Amino acid sequence: MQHAFPSVNPFNQILEDTFRDPEGIYLVSIDRSAVQDHQTSIVTHIIDTILSRDLGPTAAGRIAIEITGYDDDIRDPIDIPEIRSFMTDLDVTIPLLPFFLENTQSGSLIRYTGCLVDVFYDDDGAVFDLEQLGVFLNSKSALISQVCTGWGIDPTPHITRLWEGFDLEPDAIPDTNF
Repeated sequence: MQHAFPSVNPFNQILEDTFRDPEGIYLVSIDRSAVQDHQTSIVTHIIDTILSRDLGPTAAGRIAIEITGYDDDIRDPIDIPEIRSFMTDLDVTIPLLPFFLENTQSGSLIRYTGCLVDVFYDDDGAVFDLEQLGVFLNSKSALISQVCTGWGIDPTPHITRLWEGFDLEPDAIPDTNF
């Protein structure tokens, strides 16, 4: 007996439908056990699918990452070592990930970056180490520029979106090579 399978992968169709909607955000939910086991494959699969279906430019700034299972932990997620380690793994595996992350205040891009650069707290809340933030933003800007050029699109709005997530203008922090 033969079974008919749909010719369109439902996951791929959901991605395409999400990015066809100009306001659509694709939420990636990662549970505590995946974080603890460093299972970056779900995010890697999503990005690989986006790139293989030529959705890269359309998906810019449209992915939100939610880490679940830490409701009982009073610390900010960027202060939890296993989340920081997981985000570091994501950064190594998918260096272009910030291009895809939504950048609302306290959103995915901010939390992701907060796991990768040092953060201290003052009366106004979390403050990024500006030198480390500059290295991060400048290196991601260079990568975004390279990728956008390969896609034949202007990198300027994408680089600007990256920096605006931190209320900064592109190149506001000089590139330091150390």
